[in-house]
Amino acid sequence: MKNKLFLFGCVLLVFCFLSCKKSGDCIKSEKVQQENIFQFYQATYLLESDEMYLQAAFSVDNKFGQPIQLVDPSYVTFNGANMQWNEDGIYRTTIHGFTQELVFQYINNNSNPFLNRLEMNKMDVNRQRIVLNKNQRNVVGFQGEPLKESENMVCVLSQEENDSFEIDVDAEGRQIVILPEFIQEVPNGNYEGYFVRKNSCSDINAMDRGGLWETEYYSKKIQIIVE
Repeated sequence: MKNKLFLFGCVLLVFCFLSCKKSGDCIKSEKVQQENIFQFYQATYLLESDEMYLQAAFSVDNKFGQPIQLVDPSYVTFNGANMQWNEDGIYRTTIHGFTQELVFQYINNNSNPFLNRLEMNKMDVNRQRIVLNKNQRNVVGFQGEPLKESENMVCVLSQEENDSFEIDVDAEGRQIVILPEFIQEVPNGNYEGYFVRKNSCSDINAMDRGGLWETEYYSKKIQIIVE
């Protein structure tokens, strides 16, 4: 896994390629060649609040393209329920509790259905406090199935009124491995931290322009000490 560390300002539950768009930038789906529509789906679960956030977005040609608003007969559902359009160009639904049934279905303006099933796997660290030592290999056990080939995990460390850090971690079986080089640039101190288990797939049921889905499972927050 690539080792990297970067400032992680804040966790946004929006798509980065749409966050700067305005509703006036959107184009109606009836005015777009249907094979040119790119699909994007995301599911995010927060164990701390037991809430799941579902989002769908459509754009022209690729994920950076012009946002698309679906118009009749086109629509998108999550687990059979219609998703609501927002002026930022994203369809959203929020549910309480965790479910592994993550099914998005998009009907285009030619009435062609595209069903995509996302995969999200649970994980949590059953500890209240973790100490990460910059001079040694740090191993932390987690609850959940071992990571699959398409998955990766990160750790987020934050302090009040300070920038947060997101660090890549390795996983071996049911163990999180944080090597010294992963945390060398993190200042020593006490942090509030959590782990995020991520999954993604670009091989989805779509037309010519394809699409992408992503899932993220956020563990409970714990105390993490870097020394």
